[in-house]
Amino acid sequence: MENTVFTVTQINNQLNSILKKHFKKIFIKGEISLFKVYPSGHAYFTLRDNNSEISCVYFNYTSNSSNIALENTKVTLSAKLSMYVSKGKIQLYVDKIIHSGEGDLWLKYSELKKKLDKEGLFNLEHKKKLPLICNRIGLITSSKGAVIQDILNIINRRAPYLEIFFCDTIVQGENASKFIIESLKKLNSNKSLDLIIIARGGGSIEDLMCFNDELLVREIFNSFHPVISAVGHETDFTLCDFVSDKRASTPSEAAEICTLDLNSILININEILQNIYINIINEIDTTKNALNKYYYRTISKNPELRISEYKNNIDYFINNSSYFIMDKIKSYNNNILLNDKLLNNLNVKSIMKRGFGIIRKNNKIIKSVKNINKGDEVIFDLNDGSAKSKII
Repeated sequence: MENTVFTVTQINNQLNSILKKHFKKIFIKGEISLFKVYPSGHAYFTLRDNNSEISCVYFNYTSNSSNIALENTKVTLSAKLSMYVSKGKIQLYVDKIIHSGEGDLWLKYSELKKKLDKEGLFNLEHKKKLPLICNRIGLITSSKGAVIQDILNIINRRAPYLEIFFCDTIVQGENASKFIIESLKKLNSNKSLDLIIIARGGGSIEDLMCFNDELLVREIFNSFHPVISAVGHETDFTLCDFVSDKRASTPSEAAEICTLDLNSILININEILQNIYINIINEIDTTKNALNKYYYRTISKNPELRISEYKNNIDYFINNSSYFIMDKIKSYNNNILLNDKLLNNLNVKSIMKRGFGIIRKNNKIIKSVKNINKGDEVIFDLNDGSAKSKII
């Protein structure tokens, strides 16, 4: 070993492996200096104490923090120690900046998280599945503040049919976790619920510590109903978030998760039906075209089928022609009978049967009284005979 010659890269890689293995998650305190945020959103700075300093990098700093000025601020960092191999430079890769005074709470939080994680309380196989459609939900939060109103506004807009069982409780302070546990037990006694939401707005680590209470975490783990944790802002994580069946980044998102937007559902249904209709029409056209191609291809290869088709067409024409001719004959017969009836009604004898007669003088029909004079002899022709008469 003493004769082995290493390259610089080999030494740096080995040192980096050792650092990653033994310092993959540490807490280190000091004072920030030379703090600078670049357009990429990454922050670079130095952490120092009275005797030493170390370089630090915080990727995506602007999206993971409040972006307040940190120059000359005493902090505790949650980070991993690694080496920038190409430069041989040891530096801290930061994932959390804890301000002075919060360090003890953060360490307590981290130790409890590690303990519960080891017990398997955060494992995915223990997560209960959320129902697709909720009709009744339990809600644990404070009646004061904007959280309750944000949740109710979203539910009333998206799912006004949803029934809410509300437990008003304090969500901050030393005894808050006890009241939240009591509310959770009360809602779990109602077996008709679909799920439970635990919600509160953002705050400091001290404000959210009640949601890192071990007894509360275990109560959520043993909950009969699925639990959605909606505590703090998107960048705030509590132990309740890890143990719950679903974590919502904000209380508003929790309300959206447990509600289906009726308008969106109707739009989706209409789109689905329209797509089904279009697909059916396309399938019919495709099948029809395929059958036509097959038919004509078969006919071209088998002239006998073409002859048979012509024969069928002729038979069809003959059969239908005979029906057509018979219908025409029947129609003509009906017209003849009707015309015969009309002619019969116009026959002189038929007219005379109805009480009419004919007057003749010298065998000529008299059409007007002007054609007869006093003393003329005339003949009356009636239905049953004739009679002579003299005009006086």
